[in-house]
Order: sequence, then structure tokens, then C-alpha cells
Amino acid sequence: MVPSGQQPVPTSSVSQPRNFQVRINEEDYAASPGVTFRTASAGAPGGSGGGRVPPARTVESGTSRPPEKKRKRKKRGGGVLRFFEALIIAGALVACSIFLSIFALQSMSDFLGMNKEEHTASFTLKGNPTMKELAAQLEQAGIITQPLTFQIYGALTRKEDEKFEEGTYELSSKMAYSQLLEKFSRGNKAEKETVRITFPEGRTIVQIAEELEKNGVCTAEEFYEAADTGSYGYEFEDSIPDNPLRFHRLEGYIFPDTYDFYVPEPAESVVAKFLKAFNANVTQDLYLAMEHRGLTLDQTIALASVIQKEAGDVELMYDVSSVFHNRLTAGMRLESDATSDYIKNQMMPNLSSPDQSMFDAYDTYVCDGIPVGPINNPGMNAINAAIDPVETPYYFFLSDQKGEYHFSETLAQHQAFMTDAGDAHGTATGHDDLEGAGTPGEVPGEAQ
Repeated sequence: MVPSGQQPVPTSSVSQPRNFQVRINEEDYAASPGVTFRTASAGAPGGSGGGRVPPARTVESGTSRPPEKKRKRKKRGGGVLRFFEALIIAGALVACSIFLSIFALQSMSDFLGMNKEEHTASFTLKGNPTMKELAAQLEQAGIITQPLTFQIYGALTRKEDEKFEEGTYELSSKMAYSQLLEKFSRGNKAEKETVRITFPEGRTIVQIAEELEKNGVCTAEEFYEAADTGSYGYEFEDSIPDNPLRFHRLEGYIFPDTYDFYVPEPAESVVAKFLKAFNANVTQDLYLAMEHRGLTLDQTIALASVIQKEAGDVELMYDVSSVFHNRLTAGMRLESDATSDYIKNQMMPNLSSPDQSMFDAYDTYVCDGIPVGPINNPGMNAINAAIDPVETPYYFFLSDQKGEYHFSETLAQHQAFMTDAGDAHGTATGHDDLEGAGTPGEVPGEAQ
């Protein structure tokens, strides 16, 4: 019983929990690390069967991950924009290419002074301007049209310590950049004098040296020194024998042609021009033909020089060559009067003292085979004839006072022609004693 006036006291001190319902955002839990969901079973305490109950949430410090961003919808028309962007870029590239092409063409035209309207001007150069300043002045004067190109060319070609000569210059828009810069460097000094000289086939080195000296190019002695001792970097120079019995080392290699020389010009430069022409004309095909014929380069040039002197024209060169080749094959001496003339007219007057050994090395009445060196500087016709003679049965020839040539198979025929010719020139005519001169099949190798 409860006393009157008092409220009844509950039988338990533990109050029943209130039934709170909390709404959980599953997406928030799913986005948080360390949070998983479990499904409550039907018999689980507090479970209602199939309900999803969040477990205890564990959150690691500093490992929260921002929620994923929602994908943006693609706007329509993006492909069209990209097409127009590509079109604009392509157009810009084409325009740039066209501009560069036009610039390159204009620069090249200006650089060479070609395809430009003729314009002359008196140009005054003061002080020592920079390339940029000079380019601007030349453009203003109407001499160049591409100052940037001129500036780049000048910077690449001009030496740092090179100075321009002050003065007033007569310039033309047709002048190349190189001409303009050379003119400014040289100043208004007189142009260097030049001379053009033609050297026909068959001239000797002595005759060529005298011609050079007469025209003020260089002295004969300077030319001999450069020819006999200089080295010019051509492979064929190694094929020239270093024989002390040679009169001049480069006799035969001073190529006959027309040349322009400065007055004066260093002798080494003069010799280099001759050798450059020789190297350009004696091709690899000719070297192969020489090898096939069994001749060295020096033997070919030496034989060609004898043919050059003995033959009156190109057609006769091949017949004369056949005589010499037939004699060489038979073991006979060449017995060419041309070698005797070379000793008498070129060597003897220009040696400080007689050298019989040297004379004998050139004298084909004395030496066997081809002489020790060329006796003049032959042209290409004689060189070709020496390599590729026609086939004939002849072993002798002579030319009479009328310039007619007579070829013979035997010594008897040859002597008969000599009796009628009088003063003749050719093979086996330079010595009074012809007795015992070899004929094919009789006394081979005894042509004296």
C-alpha cells in the first residue's frame, strides 16, 4: 500500500529508451572511408527483416575523400568548333609558308643582285658602321631590299677586325652582297689588273715561263721554283717519278688552255691553275684506259708529248702513235727527232752545266723505251692518241719539206723516202749513221 498523499514509485530505476528513428544518407556513408553497410537479418535484435543498418562508423584522420564530381554534359556543336580551330591553324601555317617562301626568294634575288630593277647611286660611307647600320643605309639608298638578310650575311662572312674604307662609292642594285662588302673593304683603289694568255698544245715549260714573265704575271725563275718544288694536293702528283734526271718535274702537266692571271700573281697560284685544269681533263676513264694499255700516267704523258711534237694534225697523231707502239712492242728504240730537238733547244741553253746523263735519259736514240719525262705539254688529242693508237704495220715515218708524211714497214722503204725528202723529220732521221738500224724480224732492239 502507498501512503496517502504520495505518488507511486516505479518498480525499476532504469527508464526505457525512447524509440528514435534516424534517417541515414547512404551516399554520404558510402563516400566516407572506413564505412560499410550490413544488412540486418530478420531475427536480429532490433531488426525488422531486410533493413540496412549502418555499422559503427570509423573515420581515419586525414583520409577523407571529396565526393566525386558529377560529369558535365557535353555541349552540342563541339566537333564543329574543333573543325574551325583546325581550319584556322592550317590557314595560318599556309600563310606562314607562303610568307617565308616569298621572303626566301626576295632574299636570294637581293643577295645575288639578280632579277632586280637597275638602280645606281653614289653612296658615301663614313666611319666604320655596324652591319645593321650599313644595311639600313644601303636600303635607304635603294641598293638592297632585304636589310635583315644583308645583316646576317655580313655577320657570317666579315672578320671581326675587318674595317671598311671611308669614301664615296658608285653602287648598283645589281651588285651582289659579296661585291658590296669587297668594295667597301678594298676602298676606291684601282681594280687589280688581269691578263689573259693562251698556251697552245706542245709548248714547253721554258716557253710557258717566258710567256708568263713577259706578261708580268711572275718571273720565269719563280715559276720554275713553284713547279719543281711545290705540292698542290692532287693525287696524280704522286704518280710523277722523283727522278733527278728529269729536266723539270711538271713538264707535261702544265695543261694547255686559255687562262686569266692577275698582274702580278704568286707563282704557286699560277701553277695551281694549270694543275687544276689537268686534273679536270684527265678523267678516271683515261686512267683505266692507260692501265689497260699497260702504261703509267707519266709514260702516257711522255709518249703523248713526243706524238704532239711529231704529228702535224689530229688524224696523223694516231698513225704516229701506232709507229711508236709497234716499235715498243718489237723492242726497238723510238728514235724520235723530237727528243733530240728538246735536248738541243730547251735543255742545253737552260742548264748551268751540261749533264750528259740527263741528255741520254731523254734521247730516244740512246735510251730504251719511253724517255724519262715529257718533252712538252701535250693536249688531249695527243694523250688520247697515245692511249688508243690505230693498228698499222708501220715502224718508220718521216715528214718532208712539204709537210707530207710517209710511213714505212721496213728500213729500206724508209731510207728511200728519206733520199727523196731531203731534210726530213721523224723516226731514225736524226743521226747520220743509220747502219744497223733495226727492222722488224731482222735485228729487233738494235734501232740506233
